[in-house]
Amino acid sequence: MFNKKKTGKNKILQIYENEDHKKDVSPKKRKLIVPQEEQKSSPVMHKKINHDDIDLSKYSNDPLLTSTNNLTFLKQILDEKQQLVSTVDKAISDEDKIVVNMMASAKRFLPKHDEFHVTLTYAQSLDSKIGYRFKKTPISHIETKQMTHFLRYHHDGIVVGYNTFIEDNPNLNLKFYKDTMKYFFNKSNKKIIPIILDPKMKIKQHIKEKADINLQTNYLNGLGSKAIFVCLESCYEKVNEQWFDVLSVPDDIYYNMAELFKYISEKQPIKSFMIEGGATIINHMLEQNEKKEFIDTLIITVAPLFLGNEAVQVSPSISNKVELKNVEWVKGTTDTVILSKRR
Repeated sequence: MFNKKKTGKNKILQIYENEDHKKDVSPKKRKLIVPQEEQKSSPVMHKKINHDDIDLSKYSNDPLLTSTNNLTFLKQILDEKQQLVSTVDKAISDEDKIVVNMMASAKRFLPKHDEFHVTLTYAQSLDSKIGYRFKKTPISHIETKQMTHFLRYHHDGIVVGYNTFIEDNPNLNLKFYKDTMKYFFNKSNKKIIPIILDPKMKIKQHIKEKADINLQTNYLNGLGSKAIFVCLESCYEKVNEQWFDVLSVPDDIYYNMAELFKYISEKQPIKSFMIEGGATIINHMLEQNEKKEFIDTLIITVAPLFLGNEAVQVSPSISNKVELKNVEWVKGTTDTVILSKRR
C-alpha cells in the first residue's frame, strides 16, 4: 500500500506556513508550522476539508517530508469521510500509516450513536481456524490488533462465550495506541462492559477454584468495567461478587442471538455489541443470520498462516451460499481485513 522507507527524524507534512516569518527566514531553513490555534485543537477536525483547495505541489521537494508517499497519504486521509489533518510533532512511520488507513476504512462500519448495533468480528487462519483448544493462539498482526481496539472504543459491550473466558482469561478492555489512535480521538478512560455468555452459570464454580481472573483484577484496579455473566433463567443463582453481575435471560430466547442481544440491551445500558468469539458463538450467529439478518457489521481478519486439523474451525452449517454485502478489503503488512455491513 505504501513504500517502506526510513523516516528518520523529519517531520510529516504541515499544511500551513507562518506568514510572519517568510521574509526573515531563508528558503532552506524555513519550516512549515501549524498556527497556535490549530496546535491546540484536536487532530480530528469537525470542519469539512476539501483537499482540492490545498496546493500540495509546492511541497513536493520539501526536505521536511519524511518520504514522497506522504503526499499520497495526506490526500487519502484529507477527504470528507475522514476529515483528518496531520498536525503531529514527529514523523509517522510507514507502518503506522497503514494502521491509520485501516482505522479510517473501518469508520463507515461503526455503530451510530445510541443506535442498537451488532458487530461480529474475529481473526482466522487461511484454513478458517481461530485457535487451538485450551491454548491461547496469536493469529493477527499488531496492526490488526490496534484496529480491534479502535473498534472496541466505538462499542458499549464486548461479548465472548464462557469457553473463551476460561481458555484465554481475557482482559476485554481498551488499549490506547497513541501513535495511531490520536488521529481519531484523544486518550480515553472509557471502560467497555465485558459480557460473558454463560448459560449454565459455571462462573459460580470457577471463582471457587481460580483466583487469577483478569476481569476481576482489571475491575478492582480501575482498569476495566464490571463484567456481566448472562445465564439461562432456569440456571440463575444469586452470587455476591464485587466485580461482576449476573443477568438471567428467559430460556426460550437465550439461544436466539438476535433476541438475546435485544434483551440484554433492554436490561443494561448497552446499545452496541462487539462479539469476538469463540467458534461456537460465531458459527451460531452466522447460521441464524442466514435465515434472518441481524448482524449489522461483520469484520474478519485473515492471517497468512495455516493452523491445521487440531485447531478450532469456523464453518457455519448453512444450506445456501451466502454473499457478504457492502464489502471493503483492507490490506495490512501481513493480514487482510474484510469489512461488511448489511445496510
